[in-house]
Amino acid sequence: MWRCSSRPAPHASRRRRSISTRATNNCPRRVTSILAPYPREVLYDTGVSVSYELDVFGRLKRAIEAAVADDEAVRAAYDLTKITVAAETARAFADACNAGEELQVTRRSLELQVQSTDTTRRLVEAGRTSSLDLTRSIRAGCSGPGEYPDTRIQRMNALYRLAALTGKPPAEYPRSVELCATAPRLQQPLPIGDATALLRRRPDVREAERELAAATARIGVATADLYPRIALGVSAGSTGATSDFLRAPTNRFGIGLAIHWEANQSLARARIAQANAAAKFALAQFDAVVLTALRDAESALSTYSRDRERDSDLTTAQARASEAEQQAKRLYVGGKIDFLALLDAQRTLASADDALAVSHARLATDQVAIFLALGGGWE
Repeated sequence: MWRCSSRPAPHASRRRRSISTRATNNCPRRVTSILAPYPREVLYDTGVSVSYELDVFGRLKRAIEAAVADDEAVRAAYDLTKITVAAETARAFADACNAGEELQVTRRSLELQVQSTDTTRRLVEAGRTSSLDLTRSIRAGCSGPGEYPDTRIQRMNALYRLAALTGKPPAEYPRSVELCATAPRLQQPLPIGDATALLRRRPDVREAERELAAATARIGVATADLYPRIALGVSAGSTGATSDFLRAPTNRFGIGLAIHWEANQSLARARIAQANAAAKFALAQFDAVVLTALRDAESALSTYSRDRERDSDLTTAQARASEAEQQAKRLYVGGKIDFLALLDAQRTLASADDALAVSHARLATDQVAIFLALGGGWE
């Protein structure tokens, strides 16, 4: 008779126990397992780390200097843009006024010619002069200034530019400027100062100087890459089950130094060479901008001084031509001179008026050039 024996498995653990019943030969096999459940826990992991690079070799300091210089260079470029827009706006306004003055001179010349023709017609009717003088007067009126339409087109173009520079469509140009016939003029001495004050006023010089400063600072940044970077690091955190959240066994913290140094310095030395080349280029640009600024200032002031003297002479010549025209008209009416003498006096006056208007336009352009040469920003 066969008997089946059962015993607890010697490999049973505390959390998992099994009772098996074994049979030998023809004894049926029956296994029964009893499993205990695993405990359920929610785990967490959190932490924070902070590092601070010690600026032992000045890399961060020079990088900050380069960034500040770049910012100041952009500000100087912005100032240059504002001054350029202001100058171009003043130029467009002056061009419109100068065109209006030239139109006024043309109209006045035509009015004088019409008056001369009427006077000659009355003299012919009175029998005091020949009809040949009347024919000459009418012909002179027909062949008067032929630039009248061109001057109107120039004025409209100037008004369109003025509208665009003030941020408006060309058709919305200021209607009040359309009636302007006198270009603006400086009524006070120019604040020339010395060369140092001039260079400080010009935004392009400040921009070039700040770009040179930024390029020089980048040499220090590139040189610092030859040396190790040292950073101080601090970390803290906690890892474990939520039931033990922030308890002593789960917390951790650490502090230490991190040193990073590139053994192969070929790339760092190449960057230093690049930074040196960029600094030399910035220096060359700075020298060119300074020389250009001094040249522009001297040229603008010299041209303005010469044109002012010429404008004074033309003003005197125009006054004398006007007086001569009045005298010739009285003499012609009195029969003392012929029509050719009167016509010559009128042509001289028209030429003097036109030359004076051109001189006024040139002075307005010179003032804008001085504004740009001196860097603007002065009152």
